[in-house]
Amino acid sequence: MADVQRVLRIREDKSALQNLLQKGSVGDGIWNSFLAAEKELEVEIMEVVAEANSFVDGWGQAIFSTANEMLVNEKMRTTFEQINEMKEEIGIVASLTGSLILY
Repeated sequence: MADVQRVLRIREDKSALQNLLQKGSVGDGIWNSFLAAEKELEVEIMEVVAEANSFVDGWGQAIFSTANEMLVNEKMRTTFEQINEMKEEIGIVASLTGSLILY
């Protein structure tokens, strides 16, 4: 799951960093370091895929699909937990103020 998180993060950060580079806010050194980290991650992913495929053909892609699904589910679970916490807080505030406001 960590590799999938890093891939998603690099995708998000790449365009932002590219914009900063174009504006001159960051130097070529930072950009080159970012590209090196991106290549390093690609190599690591290829190694994971090769190792998974050595056990069962096709597992390489299945592993990353499954990891992505797990991340999405984890995000959803966290969001639902935060919603429940907010509902509880609203309930406490409403009971203290004597009114209930629900949206």
